[in-house]
Amino acid sequence: MTKVDAIEYLTSRIERLKADIIEKRKSVDQQKTLSYGFASYPSIEEAHNVAFAAKNRHPQGTTVQLAPKPSDLIWENLPLDRHRRRWGAIMNNFWVVVLTVVWTVPNALIAVFLANLSNLGSVWPTFSDQLQKNPKTWGAVQGILAPLVTTLFYLVLPVIFRRLSAYAGDYSRTARERHVYQKLYAFFIFNNLIVFSLFSTAWKYVAAVKDAEGDGDIWSAIVNSDPFGNLLTAFCDVSPFWLNYLLQRNFGAALDLSQLVKLTQGYVTRKLFSPTPRERIELSVPPPFDYAAYYNNFLFYTTIALVFAPFQPLVLPVTAFYFGLDVFTKSYLLLYAYP
Repeated sequence: MTKVDAIEYLTSRIERLKADIIEKRKSVDQQKTLSYGFASYPSIEEAHNVAFAAKNRHPQGTTVQLAPKPSDLIWENLPLDRHRRRWGAIMNNFWVVVLTVVWTVPNALIAVFLANLSNLGSVWPTFSDQLQKNPKTWGAVQGILAPLVTTLFYLVLPVIFRRLSAYAGDYSRTARERHVYQKLYAFFIFNNLIVFSLFSTAWKYVAAVKDAEGDGDIWSAIVNSDPFGNLLTAFCDVSPFWLNYLLQRNFGAALDLSQLVKLTQGYVTRKLFSPTPRERIELSVPPPFDYAAYYNNFLFYTTIALVFAPFQPLVLPVTAFYFGLDVFTKSYLLLYAYP
């Protein structure tokens, strides 16, 4: 690396960029026609009037609508035709269904064994002895590990859905985040509330039927196992998992407020990787606000509270506290941390 005069360097760079722009403008008419274009108007009111007048009319086969901000556009998706977008949407939904079905198996194992270690002890005698010797230690592990695994997985899931939605042809990041939020919420409800709760409940009920079977037949065992009482007990047993999940989400809200992850990443990068001046500037740039993930979390833990309130009334004050804390932290982050 050699030192150069900053003014001379920047002046020469500006001249090169001007020459590139002039050359690019001369070749505009020689390039292939694109399927989209932009029109500017003297005022915002006039642009809104034109968009409203052309709404649902499609003059000359075109679609006229207000353009998002340039930074919001996914430019590589703008030239895609309707057929390509439709096929991308079909493949997007297909992969979402595949991911939902694939995650059902590990989610069921977490629901049956990790969220209630006594179920694991019933099929693993050696572990059952350890569970009886150290009930407090394994109780703490049970209360932390299962919600933690679920939380870590759902940190990666929005990234996967975001890439799938971009492949499907969404032309703006706002539209992409809207689709990500819809798929995240559907995935959460199916795999967490329905699959998780039902598998945990079914295991509890099957265990009760097996205990009641004895020398009688299966039907007698089912009748004698008190199906309604065991189902209600199973739902009560799984409800502490969601209470612990909400408490861990409180910890996540505190991490968001402190921006600890971003500060640690910036510190390690500056100390160990010798970043360039441009990379140093990018490290201090505010991160984008993940509307899809945050809004989905609001809806999801509210749904948890409404579903499990009859079985675990303590979930209501915890949810109310977390909701108030979340509103405060997100408002603060939007004002001071995010662009």
